[in-house]
Amino acid sequence: MGTMTEDHQQQNVRLDRIETKIDQITNSVSQMSIQTAVIHEKVNDLEVRRREQHERSNNFSRRVDDLHDCVHKVEQHAGKLEAQMSITTKILFVLSAAIVTGVGNLLFNLV
Repeated sequence: MGTMTEDHQQQNVRLDRIETKIDQITNSVSQMSIQTAVIHEKVNDLEVRRREQHERSNNFSRRVDDLHDCVHKVEQHAGKLEAQMSITTKILFVLSAAIVTGVGNLLFNLV
């Protein structure tokens, strides 16, 4: 069996090793805490960006819907104008034919 001093020295060496390991574990935990905080900040930033992108996407969707409504109104208006033009063209064609026929009759009667 060893002397008290040797036992005391061995205990001191063991305690020093334990303290060193505790210090290493503490440093590791501290580093992990820092890394966790950095990751947390990045996740928060990504969440903010996701919300912003979602809002932008909604705005674009609304604008596309508005454009679709405008195009639909223009199509309806163009259809109405086309119908009016068709009627107007027919009337002008009939009037032109009547005028040409009348002028032709006048010329034919003059000769």
